[in-house]
Amino acid sequence: MSIEEAIAEAQAANRVASFIVPLRDEKIFLTERVKDPYKGFYCMTGGRRIFHPNENRYETPEETALREFCEEKYSGRVLPEQLQRKYVNQQHSVSLDIFYNFKK
Repeated sequence: MSIEEAIAEAQAANRVASFIVPLRDEKIFLTERVKDPYKGFYCMTGGRRIFHPNENRYETPEETALREFCEEKYSGRVLPEQLQRKYVNQQHSVSLDIFYNFKK
């Protein structure tokens, strides 16, 4: 199986996660895990994509990462749309990583 076929298979089975590493003033935002596994450890902010039934589509990797960041940093008090508008003109460096789980 080619890598393209493996990615397509992982996407079809919703085995896709996005992580974001926001940088500001040479500092990295990390999330402290509050649940097992690895409770108490620090990690990148991210998670699995969700399906939007009203739009009949999955989130894009960027939408997933931004939603997870808002949930984890702001406890859901700030929506992704608000964050985009607020910080779009500020100097931020962001790395977005997309992970595919190839396990069945």
